[in-house]
Amino acid sequence: KVSAGKLDFISSMESSTSSSPSAAAPRETRGSLVVFRGLPGTGKSYLIQKVIERVSEMGSRFRVARVSRDELRSLVIHKPTFETEEKHLIDGLLATMSDVMLERGYTVFVDGCSFTRKASLDLFVDVASSRGIAWSLIECHCDSQIAISRIVKDKIEGNHPAKDRDEQLYWRCKRQYEESGYENCPQMLRVDTTPESRTDTKHNVNRVVKFISREDCDNGRRCLRQQRIASFFDSSSLKNIFRIFSTIAALGLLARKCGKSSVES
Repeated sequence: KVSAGKLDFISSMESSTSSSPSAAAPRETRGSLVVFRGLPGTGKSYLIQKVIERVSEMGSRFRVARVSRDELRSLVIHKPTFETEEKHLIDGLLATMSDVMLERGYTVFVDGCSFTRKASLDLFVDVASSRGIAWSLIECHCDSQIAISRIVKDKIEGNHPAKDRDEQLYWRCKRQYEESGYENCPQMLRVDTTPESRTDTKHNVNRVVKFISREDCDNGRRCLRQQRIASFFDSSSLKNIFRIFSTIAALGLLARKCGKSSVES
């Protein structure tokens, strides 16, 4: 038996395909991608839940879908191993599902992923950018002790589908956590989820809803191009290219000197 929570992403997809089985959504209902990133216990899922509740009250402007690595893995894999290869498999499925929902005009919330590695985050950003669809990155952070206390509480109560989620996982993810590369992009919003009062939660929800309601798809594509260009110029690939051209130039100079010497002799 599968719980209703685990079927969130399936029910969203069924409702979309029933309303428009073969055609993409018209431009006025064009969707967007909202990716939540952060270490375990930073409150991503809770914040998403509250944001979706608020967005759902805003009428037909938003058609909402939610996909979650943790829930999809527990649904389709009988005995998850929580290994890297398995996570890559599930992420591929999530990206495909997100692409389908975006095509049909849904605002897709990506949950259940820490995205400690930049490459795993880029997979989802590329899905939206390849379609020219707006995307947002919400990075959640909080005090380590608060995050761990949340993890322990969920573990005791059995509230979380990821059975490998414990304090050791938190510190392992923290050691592996990479910069997203989008820190200077207008598509990224950092949210401090340390406060836990209703007022603080409402403030964070309002910030996120306002942020994802903007329309700056062109800025998103431009930011992605700039980020990739900067990454290329900082990479070893460019240095290798310079080395190759330098070597060719040196060999050409040597060849000319050898040719001149043979003519003189």
